[in-house]
Amino acid sequence: MSEPGARGDPGQLRLRTIRRAEPDMRKLVEWVLNITQARYDAHRAGEPDPYDLPPPDELTAESHDHSADEQRTMESEASNERSIA
Repeated sequence: MSEPGARGDPGQLRLRTIRRAEPDMRKLVEWVLNITQARYDAHRAGEPDPYDLPPPDELTAESHDHSADEQRTMESEASNERSIA
């Protein structure tokens, strides 16, 4: 039987900390972009926020008319896809 906090116990994962004089900005940017992408994907799929955060003010129903913004977003995404191809 394993003791609490044992290496084989997945319920007791430990985080490794590394002290640096300067923060690793590339890693920080990567984390922020991954969180942002996960929240955006959940929003587009009509799912709840994976981090249980409130939506940005720009996305609340009370702040603006979604139909006009949705049309602009779709047009913008379509032009971006064409420029990438």
